[in-house]
Amino acid sequence: MLPGKLTSKSSDHPIQFFSTQTPNCPYEEIAMVSLSRNKANKLRNIAREMGGDAVVNVRISGYSTGAVLVGNAVIKTYRNGLSGIVIRWLHEDCKE
Repeated sequence: MLPGKLTSKSSDHPIQFFSTQTPNCPYEEIAMVSLSRNKANKLRNIAREMGGDAVVNVRISGYSTGAVLVGNAVIKTYRNGLSGIVIRWLHEDCKE
């Protein structure tokens, strides 16, 4: 991960997601980000603010937010989270 702050990207800068494959182009990792809700647009905005170009190792994970006892049954509530590693390209002409 990089020390210090990078220049933010514009609000329309495209942010690619890579979940099962890694990019072909060389890159450096900026930071790992985890969100408590599955909001892809929020993750893209965070990546832009950090100066990123893409997010690798994107994962959706479910977690329990609680449980309620109703009669003899326990009803669990769940929420999905989203995480990944924000990266930036090392060469502006290579972005895949």
